[in-house]
Amino acid sequence: MSTLDPEAARLRLDAALAAVADVFRGGIAAADEHNCECHWGSAEELALLKTPDVPLGPDLLRRTWFDRSWRDYPAVLRRILPELTRALVDGGTMGFWWVEVGESFARGGWRGWPAAQAAAVEEFLRAWWGLTLVRPGGHAPAYEVFVCCVEASEEMGPWVAAWEAALGNPQADASLAQAVEEWDGELWGDRLPWIGSDLGLGPELAAWLVRVGRLSMERAGALRILAIADEECGEPSLRPLPPRVAQVLSGFDTPPRLVAHLRAVHEVAAQLVAWVERECPELVFDREAVLFGAATHDIGKVWHPEELSGPGSLHEESGRRLLLGQQVPQALARFAATHGAWGSADVVVEDLLVSLADKAWKAKRVPELEDLVVAELARASGREVWEEFLRLDEELTRIGEDAGARLAYQASYPVR
Repeated sequence: MSTLDPEAARLRLDAALAAVADVFRGGIAAADEHNCECHWGSAEELALLKTPDVPLGPDLLRRTWFDRSWRDYPAVLRRILPELTRALVDGGTMGFWWVEVGESFARGGWRGWPAAQAAAVEEFLRAWWGLTLVRPGGHAPAYEVFVCCVEASEEMGPWVAAWEAALGNPQADASLAQAVEEWDGELWGDRLPWIGSDLGLGPELAAWLVRVGRLSMERAGALRILAIADEECGEPSLRPLPPRVAQVLSGFDTPPRLVAHLRAVHEVAAQLVAWVERECPELVFDREAVLFGAATHDIGKVWHPEELSGPGSLHEESGRRLLLGQQVPQALARFAATHGAWGSADVVVEDLLVSLADKAWKAKRVPELEDLVVAELARASGREVWEEFLRLDEELTRIGEDAGARLAYQASYPVR
């Protein structure tokens, strides 16, 4: 608990503003700096940036930090910082620009500036945030200032730590309640609940909200699943699961390893679909059904997690029922039940491709299944069976080269 003194916080901010004014006094834009008159401003306005300590005024100030075409933006930012920091505190004409002004700080690379300059910026942000937490009636909601500070620093830790330390102060408590209400429904995967830089800090924010009792464990678990379903993967390269599938998975106590497995198989299915469309355009099939089927084929393991690490087929019919319960059409829900029954008489090419992806993701070769796929390809193309086999064999060999990376990716997530 904290009973932070608003007056002490105000004095700290006053000192921080004075330090910014002192450290950056005399700053000017580079002598060769220029900008387009048609979208930024006049030559006379540009000359002001090369003249130290002359006020720019709200409109020119906003145009200056907002513009992304400066040759040497760090120098421009240093020139305007005394006026910009004062405008942030006083309200100025910031309006709805909190994300953008925060990004403008980060774009200036202030952490890499000389120590005195970087320290002045850091102390300003911390002092501004500290006063925001305990001062009633500020010109901007605390969650907007929070957004600005996170974007400016490209980190979450200091700002949530200060917020947590201030809890117990009525203003800090009320601000957090307002923030949670504002962000409700906007936390998705690893993304932050505002449109800004792709910092990947969503899970950190969600974990903190859980710890301070403002976000349920169930909601946090859902966010974790969404993050796995949607996060960027470099090695192996995996595209996100379809949003509808991610939403279904986030509504259950889904094992993280299952989400990783579905992503791996979905990726291989996408590669197979692209290959078939390119090499055998005569074959008519529903590509979206194949992708959905691959992304949900083992979804029944939500109810039978023991089958993630051991044999069993209970998940097959369970998966179909789970999807039907989520209003997924039977034509799509069926893949959860049929992906292991590719030898049945009533399977069609979409079923075969889903089953093939479920084998190929880990470089497992099943000749009987591949023969069925080859037969479909030969029937559609008119080419010889042996020719289609060689084509498919080459593609499966290529896909298998990344099997080790996909297996390692799946194993990196826990069953629970």
